[in-house]
Amino acid sequence: MSLSAKISSSSILLGKSALTAGLILFFLFNAIQDFHRIQKRFPSAFSLANLKVDLKRIDRKCKLDNLNHQIPSFAELKQFLESPSQNHLSPQYLEYYQKVTTYFPTLSEAYALLGLCYDAQNQTKEAVLSFERARQFNPNFFWADYNLGIIYFREGQYLKARQEFHRAVSMAPETTLKAMYSSRIYQQIGLPKPETAIAHLKNTYQRGLKLMLLSEEMLNNASTQRPLDENLRLMVY
Repeated sequence: MSLSAKISSSSILLGKSALTAGLILFFLFNAIQDFHRIQKRFPSAFSLANLKVDLKRIDRKCKLDNLNHQIPSFAELKQFLESPSQNHLSPQYLEYYQKVTTYFPTLSEAYALLGLCYDAQNQTKEAVLSFERARQFNPNFFWADYNLGIIYFREGQYLKARQEFHRAVSMAPETTLKAMYSSRIYQQIGLPKPETAIAHLKNTYQRGLKLMLLSEEMLNNASTQRPLDENLRLMVY
């Protein structure tokens, strides 16, 4: 092939390449323009914040579906809560509330029930940590402070017991009742009628006050004998 023919062939190839590149740029430019027009018309569809919300919603649903397949029967737990003579609680409830607090780590009511389950398995340290977490996420949840007071009283730590009971009885009971009756965690168990819960909470407030004064007495008089009290049990309603 002559030099002139080679040059002519190269020119044709370059021309085709330039034409192809030009077409690509043309279509790309128009696609970008179309994208911007759609984005302006439907801005919410391209919102990163909405995407994050959708992902969170999907994640929450997956977690709930997982938990729903692991929900135990709450009959034994309810009996344990309502019968002072019931001393045994199956470890399945401990495992369940561990998963609940893992998936939803800011639910104060779940930590309160987790603390009760730890205590039922004689894991006092973990119970204390759970009630402290419950208080962290809801500082006005009566049962967290009351149960910490019970644990410290049983352990003979009367200064801490007095402080916890004082915090508990200083709270407005309405905040605890509201937290209980708006909580899915409590709804799973099956709450009593509001008038029954109010009466029981009132009695527990009086009991907390009595134990606070008794803790004070135990601190001031080391020779005071702690009364045998078979009802020093944890409660969540």
